[in-house]
Amino acid sequence: MFLFQGNIKKIMAWYLTLNVRYWSEACILTHRGASRT
Repeated sequence: MFLFQGNIKKIMAWYLTLNVRYWSEACILTHRGASRT
């Protein structure tokens, strides 16, 4: 169980970093589109 919990933490951290990257990129793209118009 200990190793399993550690893996869950790793997966959660990886998932969070992936989400942050995705949202930051989406925000940058939307801001670029807004500045264009």
